[in-house]
Amino acid sequence: MLDASGDFPGTSRSAFPKNTAAFRDRFGSEFTDMLIEEANLGRAIRGFGPKQWIYKGYGLFQYDLQFVLEDVDFFRERRWYDFDACLEKCLHELKEKRKRFPNDLWEAIRAYNGAGSRAIQYSKNVKQLRSGLPMKFPRWERQVCLWQSPFPRAKSLRLQCRQRRKTHCLLVAICLTQSPD
Repeated sequence: MLDASGDFPGTSRSAFPKNTAAFRDRFGSEFTDMLIEEANLGRAIRGFGPKQWIYKGYGLFQYDLQFVLEDVDFFRERRWYDFDACLEKCLHELKEKRKRFPNDLWEAIRAYNGAGSRAIQYSKNVKQLRSGLPMKFPRWERQVCLWQSPFPRAKSLRLQCRQRRKTHCLLVAICLTQSPD
C-alpha cells in the first residue's frame, strides 16, 4: 500500500477520502482500523514504524481507495492480495483512460494516476522507464509475463498477455519490463 496523501504532512487530496478522519466518519472504526493495520504491515516491510492513517493505493497497481464508495468488497475482503483482482481493476481503469485519450498514451497514463503535478511527474517517470524497453515484442500476444512479488504475503504472479497490439503500450506501462521468453 502506498500514497498517504491527505494524512502525510504537507499533502492534500481532493478525492474521497481526503484523510483518515473522513474515512472513519463514513465507514466506522472497525473497517478503518483494519486498513490502518494493513498499511502498517506494508510500512514494516519497508522498515518504517506504524502510523494511524490509511493509505489510498492498494495492490500491485495501486487501486485507489476512492473506489471504496462503489467497490467496498474489494477493500473489506483485502482483494489487493489477489493478483487477478488487481489486474482486472487496473486494466479496466486503463481502458477507460485510453478511451478518453485515444491519441495520447502519455495523457492516458497521467489520467490513470489522477490530476495535478504529481500525476504529470508519474507519467514522465513511466515514459522514462518505457524508453529502456525494446520496441518490438514478437508474438507478444502469446507471451507469458512472470513477476516475483516483493511482498511476502503475495504469491508469484503470472499473466497471460492476450491484448491486441494497439493496447500493448498500456500493458508495457504496467509491466515495465518484458518477461523472459
